[in-house]
Amino acid sequence: MGIDFVAIIPHRLDVAGLRAVLPEFDRLNHDIVRWWPPSCSGIRGRAWTFNPLLDAPWSLEEDGTPRENERRWREGRGVFVSGSRHGLFVFYRQAITLFGPGDRWRSFCEDPEHRLFVRRVCRGIARIFGADRALYVPDASMPASEGMDVISSNGTLEEAEARLRDRCGPPAVSADEIVWGDDEQTAATYFVDRFDDLS
Repeated sequence: MGIDFVAIIPHRLDVAGLRAVLPEFDRLNHDIVRWWPPSCSGIRGRAWTFNPLLDAPWSLEEDGTPRENERRWREGRGVFVSGSRHGLFVFYRQAITLFGPGDRWRSFCEDPEHRLFVRRVCRGIARIFGADRALYVPDASMPASEGMDVISSNGTLEEAEARLRDRCGPPAVSADEIVWGDDEQTAATYFVDRFDDLS
């Protein structure tokens, strides 16, 4: 078990709205391929190519029936939206979007090439939802992971940010200055990304 990266992106959609934007995620896949860093190639020395068995269109993962997803949504338990391209997936809660590229928090903090890729993907997802920012946190085992706790309790992005300011201090001033941190060093162990420096 390791500590994974999570981005939290706000949205205001219901399940029907989520279904309606899925084609935009499919269109985003073309940019994801273009942005894909060479260091993350599927086979050493070979650029990543699509695997038709894995690269399914983005879709709601239906737990039983679409009606079950509607019920889960009303109860605030969230529903999954997945696109198996390159292991990227999106998990939706009642008022928050979670994006997990399946990578480790340490990789995001320490690998500039990979971090740029993830930030570009997050910006693309934020644009689909009309969001102005994303919050980057570790998923567990660190003080900044309390941002995830707020979200899993159906809190808002603003509430998660407030909890982290109280618990951890200020966020990193840039994505390149996020620190790993521990129970003693909590400042700058998360980041609020407004994408201002991305081209």
